This record gives sequence, structure tokens and C-alpha cells, in this order.
Amino acid sequence: RARLRHAMANTSDSAASRALAAAAASGAAGTGASLAPKGRTLEVGVDAVYDLSKRQPGEETPQLEVLPITMYVTEYAERQFSQIAVNGRYICYGLRAGQIRVLHKETASRALLRGHTQHIADMAFSPSKNSDVLASFGMDGNLFVKKIVAPADPNGDIEEKCLLQVTVMTEALPGTVMTPKVRWLSKSKIVASYADGVFIVDVAAAAAASENTEISLYLSPGSFGAEAPDGVTIVSPMAGRPVVTDMSVGPGEAGRLAVAHHDGTLRVWSQAGDTFVQDSTFSPFDETPDAPLASVFFAAPDALVIGGEHNNQLSMWSLPIGGADDMSVSPEHVQTLSFAPSADVYNFAVSAAPGARLVLVSNLKKQALYAVHFGEDAKCGFDYVSEFSTAMPVLSFTALREDGAESDEPTTGGAGTLQLYCMQTQAIQQYALAVDRCRPEFCVGDEAVAVESSEYSSDEESEEEEEEAVPPPAAAPATPAPATPAKPAKQDSASKLLTPGELMSMAAGASNVTPTATAPKEQPAPKAKAAPPPPQAPPPPGGPPPHARGPPPPGPPPFHGPPHGRGPPGHGPPPHGPPPGHLEGLITGLREHIYNDMAGFLAVSAADAREERASREAAERERQKQLLTAVSAAITRDLPVAIEKILKKELGNTVPLIAAALAASSGKAGGDSDDAVAKALPAALAKAMAATVVPKFEKATNEMFQQVKSVFERGMDELAAELYTQKENAVAAEVGPLVHSLRAASDEVRAAAELLMSGDLVSSGAGAGAPSSLADLESHMDPTIALDALVTAGDMEGAFTKALGLSSVEMVAWVCERAERSRGAIFGASPVGLSQGVLLSLAQQLSSDLVVEPNLKISWIRDAALAIDPSDAALAQHMRPILESVFGGLHDCATQTTTPAKVKNDLRLCIHVVNSLLTACK
Repeated sequence: RARLRHAMANTSDSAASRALAAAAASGAAGTGASLAPKGRTLEVGVDAVYDLSKRQPGEETPQLEVLPITMYVTEYAERQFSQIAVNGRYICYGLRAGQIRVLHKETASRALLRGHTQHIADMAFSPSKNSDVLASFGMDGNLFVKKIVAPADPNGDIEEKCLLQVTVMTEALPGTVMTPKVRWLSKSKIVASYADGVFIVDVAAAAAASENTEISLYLSPGSFGAEAPDGVTIVSPMAGRPVVTDMSVGPGEAGRLAVAHHDGTLRVWSQAGDTFVQDSTFSPFDETPDAPLASVFFAAPDALVIGGEHNNQLSMWSLPIGGADDMSVSPEHVQTLSFAPSADVYNFAVSAAPGARLVLVSNLKKQALYAVHFGEDAKCGFDYVSEFSTAMPVLSFTALREDGAESDEPTTGGAGTLQLYCMQTQAIQQYALAVDRCRPEFCVGDEAVAVESSEYSSDEESEEEEEEAVPPPAAAPATPAPATPAKPAKQDSASKLLTPGELMSMAAGASNVTPTATAPKEQPAPKAKAAPPPPQAPPPPGGPPPHARGPPPPGPPPFHGPPHGRGPPGHGPPPHGPPPGHLEGLITGLREHIYNDMAGFLAVSAADAREERASREAAERERQKQLLTAVSAAITRDLPVAIEKILKKELGNTVPLIAAALAASSGKAGGDSDDAVAKALPAALAKAMAATVVPKFEKATNEMFQQVKSVFERGMDELAAELYTQKENAVAAEVGPLVHSLRAASDEVRAAAELLMSGDLVSSGAGAGAPSSLADLESHMDPTIALDALVTAGDMEGAFTKALGLSSVEMVAWVCERAERSRGAIFGASPVGLSQGVLLSLAQQLSSDLVVEPNLKISWIRDAALAIDPSDAALAQHMRPILESVFGGLHDCATQTTTPAKVKNDLRLCIHVVNSLLTACK
């Protein structure tokens, strides 16, 4: 432990090294006083239901202490993939494209293990304490066993040594979701499953029997037994049964093998020499006997914990001790713990047994982790369950004990701490889980141990061997490891059809390209609106060493540049040489901040523009609403009031006239005033209304409707203009490509006409064959005529170079068909009649489309692959990505259900040849 802290003190003071230092030293600070449990006590041996929505008095869901390791975004997916593995020195996790990222705990150095082409389904370190051997099984059917070699220099790169590669070949299984699994039987033997087949591989024996540490295993039904390669033992052949979903190897040298299947069946096997013999088969869950099993673990040599569908149930079963020798005793059910409601449960399970007596499950849907504890006698059942919360879903994790590992730092109480290394949706993080929180109070006999225990390690592995396995740390502070140099054209070499000319240009230009630092794909740039922290200043020359200062503030992991194709271009080092390590780190951080500021500014500007446009549209709609409200108010409310006022005013003016008229009328009529008023009043009112009210009302109404008309016309004009603009843009977008094509065709016709009229064809050597009409010109422009002439003349190099240069798979296949009779002579000659660039381009283009004429294309790909020289100096660095794309095309065609059986047989041989080339590539 002291040696570990000293090594961490001499690493660079970066966020990644700080996180890894904390991860490596977390055990020393996390084993203090025991923590009181806050979970739920279960009645041993009695079935129980743990309702996620209900809490009993005294129950809590504490947040686990977390230490970030690195930022890496993983797509949320509900699947039982074990994509992270940890031992005493390394942290390994799978990436999206199938690579495996390796982090060294002590030096913070990185490496990338390649080989898989699809997701990693399962991986685990060898149980040997002093052996950094990793077994990984991918969805592409490749099983790799690699040794991770630490560099002698602390600033050096981690290296890998491929001990064995097993390529599993099988018929496609339509509608079947396979989960390949791999487990270690001992420090040199592994047991693996693919579909419903189970096999054992002796790594040392298989590697010794293979010339290039690569073997192919054909898993089609009936191909097992005698045809198995050396070092491989078939435990259960493929027979069309439901696929294997999980496996577990029991503790001890003669541990049994438990295999869970997709149909809800569990099979137990006992060791018999170099293989296993089946001794029992049963369905653990009577209520859902056909539901797939998700996990299985040995809690003891004679006890199993079995997970139901999505691990929403955990069932303890007791196994007969006699095994295959006593078939009269059947496994017995002990207890079942169910998580409810089942719609809110999707658990990924890991066993921390036997020492800690725990089964750990992470609920992806609830962002929670549950620890299920069982008694000292595992066959008695579960006695306690605890729940803990996490900040984000835990997709995959593994548990390891790292506290109190050396005698100079004994634990001060409790049962120790388990370190959970978790792959989550946004990061790779480490959680500290105190075992005292996961068991009943006053429980004794527990001791936190590693999941990947060293029980198979030989007693002959001494402390001196361990010292030799770990290189001593350097005394001087280490500078940050430089980023991996970018390999020119490797990113795009497999994504499009390559011509021989492009390959030669790539090969010729590779030596003149200065490698620049590339960003790891799993290191995403922070969000655009997040304000990046200012770069830390380098320590003063006379300041204290890094380990003498206080603990650095928590911060995000180091940034290694923006994603490919988005960041600013890199700059080469100054003429006087590259900057020192800490200055290089500051420059990288400054570039990150500039990139983040630019991205944030663009994002904020776009958001402001959208908000301004939305506010403008909202204001325009408000103005129109106010105008309509004003018009409505004028008609229904203001107009009657105005009419009333006008009437009152005019009546006041007409009263004297009416009075005078009444007086005159009364004098003449002799007092008959009523008749006089009745005759005079209508005339006076009509005169007043005609003179004042009607003209003013007409004027007001006319003005009001003029305003309404102008606003309506203006709105319609704006709407028409906008619709016209949108229509113009749509028409331009549709017509643009057509106009471009017509212009290009017009230019070609004009150039051909000028060539025909000027007689250049005659002067350039066409002679009497020069076109004298449009039909002759068309025949000269047809490439098949020139290609047929080259094939007929025996110029195969020229014919294939011209066809491949057209980037048309149809044209290349046409040349292959014309040259089919000469294929034996082409590839049988020494040297081969085609150059290396043409061979590589031919295989790449033909593999991109194997739907049409697959037999012809596969034959040419196979012969081209046999003729390719993987040690060609000019094309060596471009060989692997191109061959990987060829392998991917062949593999995709082989796994399609519509591919005929005869074509699949040819594909197997072709895939084997290409795979051998990939192994030979550097």
C-alpha cells in the first residue's frame, strides 16, 4: 500500500491521475468505524417481496460515496453484458466499437485493445494474482485471451500480448439474441458459451497447437467432438436448445458448473477429468417456468442463487453434495426474493460471495443498487436486503476488495469495504460500499472479498514474483502520457470504395504527414453551455512536490481534445522542440476552453435568435389581437355611446326651435298644442339627424373600416410574400440538383462535340477509329469497351486498375466475370499478375456488395486475400482497417438468413483467410 501511494505521488497532477489515485487508495480511508445498516430484515427461508415503492420505519436509501474515473458516454441499453473488469493493477471497460480501454491504476497510463468488431458481451481477469491476463468474448464470435504488459518505463505505453484467439463459426440463428459468456476454471483454463454450446479451452495447450495463436471453432450442429481443435473440449454441443444466458463456476478445485438457459431451465454439471458431466436439470421458478433466466451464482459449493427474468427474482437453491454420483437427490428450493412491481425492475447482478455473502444487483430503471445478504449457511436463505441510490443508471459493474490489503494498514473495524467499478451512462465511476451497511447488526463471519477471487492461484506464487510483475515507479515526477498519434487516412479507409490510385497516394503521403494528437472516442466534449474551469497554473519551480501539497480540488477528467472532425485544427510544435509536459497540458486545456467557448457562443446565439424570432411572432399576434379587440369594442360599446352624446347635443340645439314652432302653432291653432307638436317634431328630428348625426356616423364608420381594410391587406401581403418565399426555396431545393445535373450533362456534350469537331481524337492517336458520329462517340464513352479490350489483350493490371478507378462494384464484377477463365493463371503466376494495391482495393470493393453474384465475388476475394502480402511496407498501416471492413462484409453476409447454404460454405473459408491476414497485420 505504501509503494502504491508513493507511485501515485510521482504521477502527473491531472484529473485522471487524481481520480485513479483516489480509486487505488480509497480502501485506506474507507475502513473506519462500522456503519449502521438501514435496510430490511428478512425471515430466513421464507419467500419475500421487496416493494420498491414502500418503505418500512427505519429504512433509508443512502447515496454511495463516488469517485469518478473517466468521462465516457454509454448508450442506455437493458442487457446482461459484463463490460467492465478490474484487478489489482488495471481497469478495463468495453467501448462502443468493440475495443477495450485499459487504465493503469498507479500510473494513469492508457491503452486500447483491438480485435473485436462488435460489442463486448463478457470479460474477466484471470484469477491468478500475479497474472494480468484478460479474457473477452464479443458479439462478433471472437474470444480473445490477452496478457496486459506494464511498461518498464513509467512514461511508456502499456503493451498487449495475444495468447489466444478463438473464432466461433456457426450457422445464423434467426430471431435469437445471444449473450456469449466466459468464465475462468483455473489460471490457464476457461469455459465459454455461445448460443446453446458450451466448451472449455486450455489456453496454453491451444496456443501451443496453433501456429499463430488463432483457432477456428465451428459450432454448427454435429461438428463437435472429434473435429474440435487441440486444447478445446466440448462440454455441451449445439443441438437447437435455447441459448445460454449465464454461467457460474463453483468454488474449489473441483467446482461444479451451473448453466442458465433462455427457456428457464438450469443445468448443473460436475467435473469429470478434463470435462463436465451433467448431474441435474430443473426449472427454478414454478410460476414462470418458461421465462428466461438472467443470472446464476454459487453462494457455496452446494448452494446456488438464480436470477429470474430481468433478475426481478432471486432464488436460493440447495444442491445435493453427491453431484453426478448421487442422481437420486434433486435440488431443493430454499427461498425466493421478488422485486415489485416487476415493470420497474431491470437488474444487472453481480455476486460478492462467498466471503461477503452478498448478491449485488443494480436496477437500471430506478438508478438504485440492492445488496442481498444471506446467512453463514447459504442453504438457509436470505436474511437482509439494503438499497442504495446512484446518480445515474449502472449498466454494468464488478466488485473488488481493496481495503486493508497489507499488514501495515489493518482495518479498524467492520467487515471492510467493497469497491464497485461501474459503467454508467455518462461516466466510468467507482463506488465504495461498506459491508456493514448490507447485513444485519451484530452479524459475524463476513469478510469482503474480491468477486474475481484468487482461490485458483497456486501457493507457489510468492511475493517475490509479485514484485517482479510490478515495475518499480520512477523517482522523478512523470509527465502526462502523450496522446496516441493519429494514423493518416485510417479513419476513412474502410468507409468508402478505395481505388488503387488512392491507396498509393495514401501510402506515398503517409511518410510526409506529421502525426497530431487525436482525441479518444470515449472522451466526449463537455456540454456547450457549461462554463469550463480555468486552467490550473503550473507549480512554481521552488514549490513543494505534488505529494506535499493538500489534496487537489475535485474536477472533471482530463480533456484530450474535441471529437473528430469538430475541433479546431492542431498546431505543430515550435521550431525549438515540443513544450514541456506541464505546458503541453496547459495548452491542451486552453484549446479545450477556446473550443468550449466557441461552441457555447454558437449555441447561445442560435438560442437567442430562436427566442427573438418567437418573441417577434408573438408580438405581431398580440398586435393583431389588440386591433380586433379595438374594432369590436368600437362597434359594440363606443359607437352607441357616441351616438347618444350626439343625440343629446343636437336635441339641446333643437329644443328652442321646437318651442318656437310650438308657440307659433299654438297661437294659430287656438291651443291645440298636441297636434302641433306631433306635426313639428318628426320634421325637426329628421332635419337634425340628416344635418349632423348621419354624416358623422358615416365618417367614423368609413374611417374604421378603412383601418380594418389596410391592416387586413398588409397582413395578407406579408403572408403571401412569406408563402411565395417558401415556395421559391422549395422549388429551388428540388430544381437545384436537376439544374446542376443538366449543366454537367450540357458541359459533357459540349466538350465531346468540340472534341469531335476539332479532330483531337485523330491527333491523339485514335487514327481511323476516331468517332465520326454520335453513335461512334457513345461507343467510345462506354467503359466496358475499353475494359473488354484490355482483358482480351491480357492486360489484367490495367483492366482492374481502370475498373476499380470507376468506384463501381458492378463494373468491377463485370471485369471479374470477363477474366474468370484467366483467374487461375492470374493468381497462379509468381509473382501474382496484380499489384498489392489492386488486390487490396479489389477485395474491399467486392466485399461491399455481396448480394449480387456472391459466388463470383467470394472466389475473387479469397484468391486476392491469399495473394495479399500483410508485410508490404507501403500499405502496412492501411492494411488492418481495410481488411476489417472486408471481414465485416463477409461476416454480415454469412449471418443473413437469406444467404444460400452453398454460399455460406464458401464464406467460411473466405472469412478464415481474411481473419488470418488480420492476425498477421501489425
